[in-house]
Formats: sequence, C-alpha cells, structure tokens
Amino acid sequence: MNDRPTKKAARRTKYETLVRFRYLAVIVLSVLLTIALFTCGNIAVMSASGRSVTYARCFFAACCAVPVVILIVNIISAKRFLNGFRRKKAEEMQRYVLSHRESAEKISEEKPAYITRLRKCADICAAVIFLCGAGAAFSSGMLFRSNIKVLLVFIGAFLIFTAVSRLRTSPPELIFEDDETYIKAKDYPNLYALAAKAAKTVGCPGEIRITFTSDCNAGIGRVGKIYSVRLGIYLLCILSEEEMYNILLHEFAHMKISTYASRKDEKFAAWMSDTDNPNYAAYFPSLFFIYTDNLYGFHYILYQYASSIRSETFADGAMLRYGNAKAAASALIKVHYYDYFLWEHGVKDEPCIYEREEPDKNRLEKEFLSFKNAIRDNKEMWDGLTDAEILSRNASHPTLKMRLDHMGINDRYIYDENISREEYRTECRRILAHLDSTLYGDVSQTYEDARKSHYIEPKRRVDAWKEAGEPVIADEYADIIIALRKLGRNREAYGLACRAAESLPPSGASYANFIKGCCLLHSYDASGIDCVYAAMKENSNYIDEGLETIGEFCCITGRQSDLDVYRERAIALAQESMDKFSHLSELKKSDALSSESLPEGMLEGLLEYINGIDDVKCLNNIYLVRKTISDDFFTSVLVLDFVKNTDYDVMNRVYEKIFNHLDTFSSRQFSLFISNEVPRGAINKMKRIEGSRVFTRCA
Repeated sequence: MNDRPTKKAARRTKYETLVRFRYLAVIVLSVLLTIALFTCGNIAVMSASGRSVTYARCFFAACCAVPVVILIVNIISAKRFLNGFRRKKAEEMQRYVLSHRESAEKISEEKPAYITRLRKCADICAAVIFLCGAGAAFSSGMLFRSNIKVLLVFIGAFLIFTAVSRLRTSPPELIFEDDETYIKAKDYPNLYALAAKAAKTVGCPGEIRITFTSDCNAGIGRVGKIYSVRLGIYLLCILSEEEMYNILLHEFAHMKISTYASRKDEKFAAWMSDTDNPNYAAYFPSLFFIYTDNLYGFHYILYQYASSIRSETFADGAMLRYGNAKAAASALIKVHYYDYFLWEHGVKDEPCIYEREEPDKNRLEKEFLSFKNAIRDNKEMWDGLTDAEILSRNASHPTLKMRLDHMGINDRYIYDENISREEYRTECRRILAHLDSTLYGDVSQTYEDARKSHYIEPKRRVDAWKEAGEPVIADEYADIIIALRKLGRNREAYGLACRAAESLPPSGASYANFIKGCCLLHSYDASGIDCVYAAMKENSNYIDEGLETIGEFCCITGRQSDLDVYRERAIALAQESMDKFSHLSELKKSDALSSESLPEGMLEGLLEYINGIDDVKCLNNIYLVRKTISDDFFTSVLVLDFVKNTDYDVMNRVYEKIFNHLDTFSSRQFSLFISNEVPRGAINKMKRIEGSRVFTRCA
C-alpha cells in the first residue's frame, strides 16, 4: 500500500498551510508588538517619577475606554440598523431597492464615493484601536507591579490583535497551482493567444490563467497581477473562435472600467466575505466593526444592483468597438438559449445518469450534444420568447432583445462553431475530453454510493409502488414523485402529481399542486400559476420558490398582466412571511412557548405513525410545545431528539417522512426541528414546560 499523498492533495495542504500561516502571523505579530511595547513601558517606569505611574493609570484607562466606546457604538448602531429594516413593510423595502435601479445612473456615480468613505471609516477605527492597544501595552509595562498585571497585558494584546486582523491580504497566487482545473498555456496555446489578444485590445496587461466551470457563463477576476479567466464548458463547445473572442472582449471590458478605488472596494467586499478573514476565527474582534461592515456590505450590494445593467451595456459596447457585431450577437443568443434549456430541464423524460453500473466516460460530451439538439428543435420558439421577454426587477443583465437592439442586430442568425480554425477546435475537443476524464475520475470514487441513493433505492421504491397498484397516499406520494424524478421519469412524476392534486384535500395536495404547477410553468403553460398559488396558500414552505418560479415565468414569456398580479401578491405574501411565516422555521429561547394540546386523537395517531416509520429505533425523545407568534397565529412545535451518533441519512429520512406527514393536517400549523440544530437555551426552556415530552424511548 502506498500512503504517500497525491500531488493534488499535497498542493491543497500547501495552500491551506499558507492560509493558516497568515492567521498565525497575525497572532504572532500582535504578541511581538505587545511584548515590545510592554518592555518599553517596563524600562520607562524605572526612571519615571511616582506621578508618572498615576498618569500611566489614567492613560491606560483612556486606551481601554475609547475601544469600549467604539464597540458599544457599533453594536447599538448595528442593532438599530437591522431593527430599522425589520420594522419596514415589504412594500417599503421593495420601493427602496427599486429606487436604486430607477436612479441607476445617479447611484452609479454617487455610491462609489460613499462606500469608499465607509471602508476608510472602518480603517480609521482599526487605526484608533491599534493606537489604543499600543498605548495599553506600553502603560501596562509601567503598571506591571499591580495585582492585575496579566489582565493588563492581555487587554493591550487583544486590542492590537483586533486592529492587526483588519490587515487585508490578497489571495495567494498559489491558488492557481492548487486548482488543477486551470489549463496550461503551453498545452493550449491557441485559446491563451485568443484571451491575450482580447486583453491587449481592451487594454488589460498582465498574466492570464484560464479555468473552466460546468455552466454557460464567463467571468474574469484579478488576483494580484494575474487575470483569472473562467469559461463555462458549454461556451467552449457551442461558440466559434470569433464568438469566443467577442465574449472575452466583453469580460475584459468589465475589468477595464474598474478604477483603482473601485478595485479596492471590490477587494474589501471580497475580503469581508472570505472565510480566511482572521475575524471569522475570532468573532469578538469583529464586533468592533460590525456596524461599518454591515453598512458597507449592504450598500455595496445595492451599488452592484444599480450599476449592473449599465456595466453590461458598456461591456457590450466593447464588442462593437473591437469585435464583430454579428459574431457577438450570435454568442449572446447561444448563451440565452442555454437559459431556456435549463428552464425546461426536468420536464421531459431524460436518462438517469446513475442507471449504468459504471460512470459514463463521455457525460459532458453527451450533455453538450443534448443542448445542440435542443437548439435545433426549439430555435424558432426560443426566438419568439426572446422578443417577448420582460426585464425582471432583479436582473443583472439587460434582456437579449435590448442588447441586440443596442448592437443594431435584427435577425437571430447563429454561427456554426465548426467554422473556427482546426487547431482551435482541436484544443476545444481536447479540453472537453480532459474535463470528461477528470469528471469520470472524481465521480468514480463515490459512484457506488451515489448510484444506490439516486437509482437503486428510488427504483426499488417505485417498483414496489407499482406492484401495489400505484396508490395515491397522502403522506407517501411525495416520496414517489421524488423517486420518479431521480430516475428521470418526469412525465410519470407529473402524472402522479396531477392525480394527487385531484384526489386529495387541499392540505394534503400542496406538494402535488406545487410540482404540477412548476412542471406546467417550465413547459410555458400559464395554467401552472394557479397551481403554485394553491400550494403556497396551504403550505408556506413553498412561498419563496413558488414566487421566484412564477415571476421568472412571467418575465420569460412576456406576460405583463400576470406579472402585475404576481407583483401585488408577492408583496402581500412577503409581508405575511415577514410577520408570520418567517418565525415558523426558527426556535429561540425568547419565543413565547407554552404547553400544547392537540385535538383528540391527533397526537396518538401522529406518534403511532412516527413509531411505525422509525424502523431502526433512532428517535430517543419527541417534544411538543406551542409557539405563539401573534394574537391570531401560532404553531405546534415538534422537536425530534435522535439517539447520539445516528447516521445522517437515517436522520434525514425520518425527518422528511414526518415533515411530509405533518403537511397532511389541514387544521394545524406545525413546525418541525431536530434537537441538535436548536439553540440549547430554547431546548432547556421547552423541557421545563409541563407535558412537553410526548414520547420517550428510554424510561
């Protein structure tokens, strides 16, 4: 047996070691600075007068007081900031966000200066805290003879660490070595030459590294002096060389318009969301900046939202100035076709990728061919949808029609990707083969287990259901639909959903209505709207996804009247969700919990069902309490306490079965939790309520 780590694993370890080293360096630097300043203070006190010690005490107190004030101001301001939004109505919030899109040009000009000031304000706070920490460390050296000497030194070290942890470091270029998805320029010279040409044309000098994603998008990020070019594998397969060049012009144009200040703000926003940020490993120091960081993150997102359409239009202009308008339009059309291809996914029957006993060695190539065939079969319909599409309120790009009109393109002609130079196409085929091989190697390691859960078990469940005569049982049909969809038998799943929606009461048919409605909408059938609304009415769990699906459908198909109705209902549902439904999925110590009494026979029947599905006896205790949310709205809370070290899949299976069963109770609102995912304070409060434990396996 060879225990030597693979080259890939070694590189990952090297990168992770560097990240850990950076964090440890912050700690070491803080400690060294504290020791140096403490030593200076200790030396200074030897030649100082007695009055100097008194001054040192005052100075130390001041150095501690200033950070405390900063901490208190940040916590109070952050709380007021968040509470201010919680008090706003859904309609107010929507108007506020939309106002940024309506005033996009003004926001794009004014907002950068504001978020830059916020960033600098945070940096000034860090500098002040550092000076206070340095002063505390120095004065602690003068006061070292006091009884609380260790605490004095710790305070200075902590404040210095809090400030030093705000030092921002760029992702190391080692990240390119760690990620083996980056292809080498010597192996693919034509693709690299194309990217270099686009970068030079737009005016973005620097080294280029190219990697691939599994989608149909493109993007560029900058790490130091290196441009990280991310290309979706579908782009490589469906675009000709000239089309790809225009896409690269577009993406490099995004990098070109960024100023030095905007790059610093972008870097700061990325640093705040990066888990390698030292403040994530030390929560308390981050509280000193919680208000400025939250405010910055909020306004940075608003700025991106407001400026996205304008930014995309500018980047499209680069394709007109430096590229070929028809090739650019063809590329944009193909990318847009992929959105339709994704929208229709899961509606028609499709082969289960886990049906084979061994992983498919050409999976990506087959998916690409499926997309090409879809373009051939649906081009005319997709072109009609393109002309009708409505720009959604949260869109980050203009509609395709808006982009084509801006380019002066009236037809929907698309290039054949094979018109490229043979050496370029050869590289594309090699990359596809390489990615297929990599995917095969990755999937092979877990394929057997994945096949069991995604093919063997669903097929066993469906076969047993068919042998039983395909019954529609309220608390079981959802599992059958899920199994059918895993097998790619989407038409059968839709048929079962239709049967369940017709034969079951509204509460028991909520999942059926949701699946039926989504299938219809993803088939461009507007009758699905009412089905999704019916599902949302009976079960609040479908509100978020249901609203998103209806809104996207209305925009895709250009149904303005339905979109207007949707927007009104969306505001009402969003407000109801804020007032009521958002509290259903959380359990806190501060909640109004009390004893619960279910209608006669309901608890007994529920416990009998739970005991029947818990075939491995993994449930230890079940707790039932009432959570009062408002004067006219409450929920019956069930908390499942599993036996220690219960397998996650077993736990999840039992949870889902109980969840689906609770949906069949039309007269009761239930909330279901797992005990180890609930705060300990809430659990203790619940246990103190008389009669809360309704089931126990252990005496």
